[in-house]
Amino acid sequence: MDLLWANGPMFVREMVELMPFPKPHFNTVSTFVRILEQKGFVGHEKIGNSFRYMPLISKADYAIGLTEAFIYERFDGSARELVFGLLRKGLLTADDVWDLMAEIRQSGKK
Repeated sequence: MDLLWANGPMFVREMVELMPFPKPHFNTVSTFVRILEQKGFVGHEKIGNSFRYMPLISKADYAIGLTEAFIYERFDGSARELVFGLLRKGLLTADDVWDLMAEIRQSGKK
């Protein structure tokens, strides 16, 4: 996904060329991209006998989806528990919380 987000629509061979050594086999990358397509993350257009793939979801939307899944798996669906955990570990500061509260007030949500 990172290759597609960074470079836009690409053929599998272009993806393989941009990957670090040791490069995966073409068929491995092709299979992985098709799985991403089945999940709705990637689309394609046919050009000649090849497919050029493009992201169908933004990186930000993908990250939010992963975060939601993480919250449901690890915090029983409670974003509040996640925030409390971040506070307890010192990964979120009081200033951060004030900023969040201001954002919530601004968006009109309670």
